[in-house]
Order: sequence, then structure tokens, then C-alpha cells
Amino acid sequence: MAALWIGADLAEAVALPGPEAMRRAVVEQLAFMDGATDTYHCRDTKIIPFSMHNVDEVLADLDLNIGATVRASHWLGAVDPAAYRRMTPSLLRRLPPSGPRPGPGSTGRAPVDSFSGNEEVPSDLR
Repeated sequence: MAALWIGADLAEAVALPGPEAMRRAVVEQLAFMDGATDTYHCRDTKIIPFSMHNVDEVLADLDLNIGATVRASHWLGAVDPAAYRRMTPSLLRRLPPSGPRPGPGSTGRAPVDSFSGNEEVPSDLR
């Protein structure tokens, strides 16, 4: 789900709070996790309800929530991956179309002469 959020952010489809608000949110989340886990969240402890809460937050940012009953069942029991099968197609439908993509191995930029720093001129144009 984080990959969906990152993709949406790269497409500028996520409204981000300002840096101060983000810092405050991190401090609040760490304080909550310290209290809820007696500081063990940072010592290889996996607490599934908190992990699923993170998934819920990511999907909420993208306005792609699954139903409340299904979310609750995932907090209390086994997670059903099928509940998330429509997330990627739903997000892709909402994102603006992208332009042509560079081919494999291409950066999409003009090659640069590593010695001079200038763009390389194809030999047939020299």
C-alpha cells in the first residue's frame, strides 16, 4: 500500500501537510507507539493491529478505504488480500495520464559528455 501512496505522491495527487505538521505527526505517532508497546515497537516487534492501522491511514490519504467491517476483521483476525485487489486500478483511474516513458536503460535526458559536462552531439551531426 505504501507503493501506491508513493506513486500517488510522485504524480502530485497527495496533499501533504507542511513540514512542521509532518514533524508533529511523527513525534505524536512515536509517543503513541512508545506508550502502547512499552517502547518495544523499535525492537523488531511486529504488532499486527498497528501495522494494519498504518495500511488504513495510507488508504485514507488516498481516499481508497475498504469497508469498516473488513478493516475491523483484519485487525482482529487474518488479513484477506482480496480486499485490496481493487486499490491499484482505482488509484490509476484517478491519476492524470503520464507522458511517453523513456525506453529501458534510458534516463529520458540527453546524454552528457562526462569529460566536458556538455551534452553529447551525435557523430552524424558533428
